[in-house]
Amino acid sequence: MMSSTTIHPRASDEACVLAYAMAEALVSSAPDDAERLYGELCAAEPRARSMLIYPMMIAAQRNRLLDFYRDLRENDPDNHLEIQALCLHRLGDPGWERVARQVEATHADPVVQRAMRELMGQPEPLQ
Repeated sequence: MMSSTTIHPRASDEACVLAYAMAEALVSSAPDDAERLYGELCAAEPRARSMLIYPMMIAAQRNRLLDFYRDLRENDPDNHLEIQALCLHRLGDPGWERVARQVEATHADPVVQRAMRELMGQPEPLQ
């Protein structure tokens, strides 16, 4: 098992175990279990609330991704454009690429930038 520092340098062992259990629930297509574990993870590690990829995946497994996307756009002051790009891509909306390019060009996190490039099929930085 990986250490808690693999999840986050200051994550507790409990948060690490919950994160892995939640990921396993998602892989097993068990969105109810994943949602419960996400709630427990957020209680154990409040920074996990900002990891919207998990509720996005839960919504996708419940065929509620469009609702999740609309709620994110209307109610999230931080916008989370990287999550919006993933939602639009998964929904088959052609606007996903415009959003992904914007994220790739402006996001401060190089991991997010690379994820957007990979989503667009461009592993190298855009020029």
